Formats: sequence, C-alpha cells, structure tokens
Amino acid sequence: MLMKLRNMIKGNEGQKGFTLIELIVVMAILALLAALAVPKVGTVLNESKAKAHNNNLDLIAHAAELYYDQKGTLPTDMSTLVNNHYLKTIPGVPNQDIGSGYSLGTVSNGIVLSPGSCNYNGTSFTSSASTTYTF
Repeated sequence: MLMKLRNMIKGNEGQKGFTLIELIVVMAILALLAALAVPKVGTVLNESKAKAHNNNLDLIAHAAELYYDQKGTLPTDMSTLVNNHYLKTIPGVPNQDIGSGYSLGTVSNGIVLSPGSCNYNGTSFTSSASTTYTF
C-alpha cells in the first residue's frame, strides 16, 4: 500500500525503496507505540510481584496449617516447615521494596507472617507490617 501511494505521489514506476520521509514517519509511529507500551509493562510486572508475595504468604500459611493439623502444635519458625518437609525452601520476597525476607511468629490460634500482605498502587508498594492467619 505504501508503495502504491509512493508511486502515485512520485509518478516513478521503475524506482524501488523508501524515501527518507517515509522511514522517518514509520520510526515516529514506532516510537509513539513504544512510549505508550513501556510504562504499562512496568506496572504489570510490579503488580505481578505483589501478587506473588501474597501467594507466598498463603503458601506458608497453608504449610503451617498442615503442620498444625498433623503435629498438633504450631511451627516455631520458617525452618521448622522446611526441616519437616512442609516447604521445599523458604520462598524469597519477590521485590526488596516489600521486605528482605519472610519471618513467622505464633499467636494462640495461628501464625503471624511478616512482611504482611502487599499491593502495588502504580507507583510504589504498600504492605502491612504483618498478616495473621488463624486456624
């Protein structure tokens, strides 16, 4: 289509290739599309990190609940879940803005995990200090 348009404007049927103006217009369109797409990709990646963090909390809580159901006591720390094969490894925090690592504490009827649940608001991560799971 561009070639037909070009031939109509120039009137030269025998020449092949694109003019500098045509190439500049295409580059400008591509730059505009990239400028619109790149910020959205960053937001999607950070939202997925917040969701991964919340899924890690749920995974740890389910492992602790299974430990409690089978052993009759609450796990004392994260390594208890790993050493007794309720977790393969201690999951890593997906983004250092959320926290540096997970820790587990106990309350009378459940566990407390920190850092707590997390959200990404488009510019930064917000997370609670801890999240309590009761069984």
